[in-house]
Amino acid sequence: MGNKPVMAIVLILVIVACVAFMVRSGTKKSGGAANSGPQERDLVCMACEKSFKATVKDEEWMPMQMQGKNASKKMKCSACGKDEGVAAQKCGSCGALVPAAGMMGMMGPGSKAPACPKCKKPLMSGMPGQGAPAAPPAAK
Repeated sequence: MGNKPVMAIVLILVIVACVAFMVRSGTKKSGGAANSGPQERDLVCMACEKSFKATVKDEEWMPMQMQGKNASKKMKCSACGKDEGVAAQKCGSCGALVPAAGMMGMMGPGSKAPACPKCKKPLMSGMPGQGAPAAPPAAK
């Protein structure tokens, strides 16, 4: 019977910690799933092949990343004015912004890592549009 007050206090502390975590996660200013506001993104035009930046909402950006150059919704290119802008992926080798391969370009039987159209090396960066992964810290 003496453990009930202690259990109640522990339960209250756990609930308060969970609420604080949810509030903090929901108020992030950059990155994270809680940020659904428009952000400036790198895109590449499939018509003129120029890279450009556009402000895109997270809910529109995720399908663009997943579908890559085969995206059903494309953005208007700031260079040529055509609705052919797709999510860009930064080549880890040469640094060129190229159309993202998307998940269909990276998965499936017999699929291999997509190659950069500029330097022909495999695109080894993380998710499309995210650029090359950070280098591991140097050993001391």
